Amino acid sequence: VLEVVRGQDAWNRILEANQFNDPPSQGGEYVLVKVRARYIGTADESVNLSGSDFQSTGGANVLYEQTSVVEPEPAIDAYLFPGGVHEGWVTVMAAEGEVGMILVFDPLWDWSGDNVRFLGLE
Repeated sequence: VLEVVRGQDAWNRILEANQFNDPPSQGGEYVLVKVRARYIGTADESVNLSGSDFQSTGGANVLYEQTSVVEPEPAIDAYLFPGGVHEGWVTVMAAEGEVGMILVFDPLWDWSGDNVRFLGLE
């Protein structure tokens, strides 16, 4: 995790990225997280890294639904081969002012649960 932006600042950046992005739901706020990811696998093929691989939770112990917005550039979306590294923005949700925020990396097409990671945002 390289940078975290919440609340109105996050909404301003998301709106600037695409004027058709929807505002956060009432009582909620967007959390923008700039992430650096490295593929540590050894398979001789690429894996897809996308914003759909991320969710958030926090002190309220709620796993928030994924967002559907156009992120600021660069977005986290990339295909990585072993050793490949990419930095980009991910957008997740939270209740306004929630503390103890955690970014949850859970690859969309990995049903094993072996690759789930939890990254503190505070």
